[in-house]
Amino acid sequence: MARFRSEGTAPERELCRALIHVGASPRSGRHLPGRPDLIIPGARAAVFVHGCFWHGCSDHYRRPRFNRKYWDAKLARNLARDARAVEDLRSTGWRVVVVWECAVSRDAEDAALRVLSAVRPRRGISEISLRGRGPGRRPGQLLLGEPRARKRRT
Repeated sequence: MARFRSEGTAPERELCRALIHVGASPRSGRHLPGRPDLIIPGARAAVFVHGCFWHGCSDHYRRPRFNRKYWDAKLARNLARDARAVEDLRSTGWRVVVVWECAVSRDAEDAALRVLSAVRPRRGISEISLRGRGPGRRPGQLLLGEPRARKRRT
């Protein structure tokens, strides 16, 4: 299993590119408890990109035919570790978002927009970190929510 990457996987990189494209500024979260794949510091959000096989996606996980006892125990350990990571991050004030590999491969930009809508700041946090800076966006353009009404010049 040493051949399998645990960080910097293709779905993580694709989601990171999509988040940058929609105007967020994701960073690596390897220094936090649970080692989230990405963080969005302005919204205090930790993002985990779960692989369908390693984390037991309800739609795509297929139990291996051989050595089932080992793989069942491995999946149980992974799920317990995931639950501990979420609890540790939430106890320190972070919002946690889980994105499945299949959602990223289906439509990465839609997954990125869903991440941003899940971590949209409520009261007290400015929306500066969510403003669009990607291609085709003006610097002051809001990414989420209703568009601002333009003031008429008189």
